[in-house]
Formats: sequence, structure tokens, C-alpha cells
Amino acid sequence: MSELKNNEVPCDTEGCSEQEADTVSLLPVDVTMVPSVQIGLGLVPEPPAEHEQEKKLQSVVQDNDKVDGTGDITDDATELITDAAPAGSPRQQQRRCRKAKIFKLHATPMKVMIFYYSLTAALPTMDIATSTVAMPVIAKEYGIDISLTQWITVAMNLGCAVSGTISGKFLERFGSINMFLCWAFLATLSSLCSAFMPEFYSLLVMRFITGIALTGMNVTKGYLFRLLPFPERVKLGLFLTIMLFDLGAIISPLIAGFIIEHMSWRACYIVCAVLSAITFSSMAFVYDPFTRAEKRKTDFGGIILLSFAYIVSSLSASVLGQQIFLIGSILFIIGCLLFGFFIFLEKRVTHPLIPLKILTGPLKALLSIHLLAAFYRNATRMLVPFIYSVIYEQSSVFVGILNAVFGLMDILTATILPILDKRYTTRRIFSVCFMGITACTAAFPFVTYNSFYPSIVLFVVAFAFLNIVTSMSWAVILTTAPVSQLSVISVLPNLSKTLACSVGTCIVSSLHSIMLQGDYGALYPVVGDPYYNKSYARATSVCMGLMFISIFLTTLICVLGLSNYEADRGKKGFSEKRFVTFKDA
Repeated sequence: MSELKNNEVPCDTEGCSEQEADTVSLLPVDVTMVPSVQIGLGLVPEPPAEHEQEKKLQSVVQDNDKVDGTGDITDDATELITDAAPAGSPRQQQRRCRKAKIFKLHATPMKVMIFYYSLTAALPTMDIATSTVAMPVIAKEYGIDISLTQWITVAMNLGCAVSGTISGKFLERFGSINMFLCWAFLATLSSLCSAFMPEFYSLLVMRFITGIALTGMNVTKGYLFRLLPFPERVKLGLFLTIMLFDLGAIISPLIAGFIIEHMSWRACYIVCAVLSAITFSSMAFVYDPFTRAEKRKTDFGGIILLSFAYIVSSLSASVLGQQIFLIGSILFIIGCLLFGFFIFLEKRVTHPLIPLKILTGPLKALLSIHLLAAFYRNATRMLVPFIYSVIYEQSSVFVGILNAVFGLMDILTATILPILDKRYTTRRIFSVCFMGITACTAAFPFVTYNSFYPSIVLFVVAFAFLNIVTSMSWAVILTTAPVSQLSVISVLPNLSKTLACSVGTCIVSSLHSIMLQGDYGALYPVVGDPYYNKSYARATSVCMGLMFISIFLTTLICVLGLSNYEADRGKKGFSEKRFVTFKDA
């Protein structure tokens, strides 16, 4: 820093040096080490002029060495050193001073920046809770069948798929804060319009747009966290966001239920619009660490293909979940063909949308674990309410309390994540967690029907381990990969999670219905027939057997495929034999 201070640009405006000094004093130390920030503050000269002076200086020194064979600098070189001091017209100096003033407003402390980013956790939880809790009321108001209300969630998932394919490119071209503000503004408008839609299908359109906006905000949030000028605090900020998200998952349904009961479901979407507006106004004052990427050709064909592939795959999952097997199978085949065609073209494009080397490098195991864990989490949590409401004949209040217990365990595990991450490697943490989940899942079929309290304990323990894995996998993916690939890496976890949610729900619901119809002969019981509960338990056991296979495969991937990274060095379980690094392209 002493060398940088000697290169400060002289300013001809009165008091400019004092303002720059105040600005530097307010900035965190790490921020002023960023080259773009140093230039903006006038701490170092502009790169082009500096490089030209260095080239001239090197040529003079080389000529001098050729003459007398020594490394002494001649008078010409001394003059060049003197000229190398940054200089510029008064207008350029004033512009640098103005940049310093502007940056002073954006030099937000680290805690405030993390708070701003964590504020985004409240919006998606409230929106999802509103869409879930309000489904019966929406069906009654619009006069539609209750089964059609699931398309509210499907429409949001389709929006998530579309946004996931384009968010990375937008980040590269327009900047992180700029795109975040655009997504927040879009979420505000769509939530506000959702509250006043006169028809159900127009509501679906607004939900589709909301899914685009929320996914864009989530992708941008991960991108921003990685670019924080506090590398040692990035994971801490991510863990804090996860904890707030888990807290919101408990509080938001209660708030949504209270608003729906005493006001209207439309008021919930107005609350979501207010949260989006607050997020927009707060993020407008956060420093944007964005540096414009090199302009290159955009793979529009890949964007269109991948978007259609995700849309068709999500639709096929929803249709198969409704037992429409012919149409669902056709859509599934079309989705697979689109994915295959996308991969075929990406191998032959100069600037692909998603570089395939990312999917075959050290990131492959992490992404596979993230996808399979999301599949297991959504599929298993979908079964829990039916297990205790049908098999054990518990009330909906008990199911709600059980979900609250799961949420509290999620918060508890999120609080211990920084401690675990500080002491143990990612591979060791994941291996222990997946072994615990595998053991619990293997015991599920034996306690599903006749062991009430042991089944609750198994579910709580399994979901606690699972929350550690899903939370850490997202944080590790964002913090271990190079910054040059960050725009793509920020998108991939969201794409894989969206697809895993749709496919997991589809497979489990379809398999459960098929097994129940095959054993009992119908989906709904005859009044007073005790055999229905036994058939339902058998179908549930088959589904949990499928979950055991998926989690066992995930455990094998973790133990055999997961490596040690640079951030794991010095922690328990670190091995040089399994150490890998990402190649920064």
C-alpha cells in the first residue's frame, strides 16, 4: 500500500486529496487492492499509459546495457521514470475525483453488504409459501378443480428454467448489480399484477414471469457473493443466507396463512411486491464489483435449445405426475432429444453457452451430488405429509408441527455449518452425512407402518444431514471454481435443482400411484376398509426403496469422486493425493 500511495494523482481541485484520503480510509483493505478500484480512486495510473511507459523504459534500459554492460540507468531512463508518474489533463483529474466521491457512497461495509444479499432470502420463501397455502382458496375463487392449481408451481418452475439459461450471459454483459435491480423490479411488477389478475390463466402468466425474476435474483446473488472483496467471508455470507432462508421457510407459511385467513390471498402477493421493492431500493446502494467481460458471440441457438429442453422436461414431469402416461412419455422423449441435440451442438460451437469441460472437470462430482440431493429432498418431503396423514391418521396440525420441526433442524444445522467447514474437508463432511442418510433411508421401509416415533426420528436425522449437504454443496460450488467461469457456475446449481425437483416429484408420485392401484385396486379407500392403509404403506416402502438407491449412488459418488480443494488445505481429512485445482480459462 505504501507504493500505491506514492503514485497518487495530483488534483488541482481544492480539497480533493482530503476527499480521496477519506475515501480510502472508509474502504476495506481488500477493496483497495482491486485494480479497477485503484484506478477509479486515482491510486494507480490508467493501464494503457502505464504499459507504454514501461515499454519505453525497458527499451532504454536494454540499450544502455548493450553499451556499457551494466544495469545502471542512464539520464534518459531517469527522465522516463520521472515521466512515468501519472499525469493528465485537469478534466481527467476532476473525473477521477468524481469517481472517488461516487465510490465513497458505494463503499458499503461487509456486514451491510451481506445483510443486503441475505434480504433476498425473504422474498422467495414468502412467494412460495403464498402459492402453496393459497391453492385451495384460489381454486374456490376461480371455480377450478384443485388439481389445476398445481400449475401455479409448474408455471414458476418453467420460468425458473428459462431464466436459468439466460442469467449467466446477462451477468457477463450488463453487470451484477444492474441485473439484480432489473430482476427485482420485474419481481415487484409481476407480484403486484398477480394480486389483480381476473382470470386463472392470466395468473399463471404472472407466476411464470415471477419465476424468471426470482431465479435471476438467486443466480445474481451467488455471483455477487463470490465477488465480495472479502474472500475469507464469502462462505460465511452464504451460510448466513441459507440460515435466513430456512428461517423464512418456517415463518412465511404462518404469515401467509394469517393474511389469507383475515384478508385475502391477493394481499399476500402485495406483500411479496413490497418485499421486492424493499430489496430493489436497498441493493441500489451496494457497490458493484463488475468488470465488463470481453465481448464475444452469444450462443443464441444454445439458449433456445436449452430453454425448450427444460420447459418440455418440466412439463413431462407434471403430466406424468397426473397419470397421463402417453403424453408424458412423448414429452419426456422430446426433452431427452433436445438435451442430446444441445450437447451435440455445444461441442461444435466456438463460444458455447455452457462449456462442457466444466461438466467433466472437478465440478462434475459436486454438481452430481447437488442434483441427486435435491432429487432426494423434494421427493422424500413430498411423501412425509401423506405418510402421517394417511397411514398414521394424524391431523394436518400435526403435519404442520412436523414440518416446523424439520425447519428448526435446518436452522440448527445451518448455524453449525461454519464450524464444520472450518475444521473438516468437504469430502469428509459429505461422506459422513451421506452415510447417515443412507442408513436412515434403509431403515424407512421397516418402520413405515408400525413404528410411529422411530419413523419421526429417522426423518428428522436424515433431513438434518441432508440440509448440511445441500447447503454446503451450493457454497462449495460457488467458492472453489475460478471467477472466469462464475457466470456459468452460478447458473448450473439452479438449473439442476429445478430439474431435480420436477423429476423427483413426478417419479415418486407416479410410482406411488401405480403401486397403490396395483395392490389395492384404487387410489382412494372404501369407507371402513383397513386394508387401504397397509397397501398405502407398501407403496410408500417401495418409494423409499427407490430413495435408498438414489442416496446410495450419491454416497458412492461422494466417496469415490469428490476431491480435496485449495480451501480444504490444513483441515482434517485433507490428502494431497485427492487434491485438484480448477483451471482458470
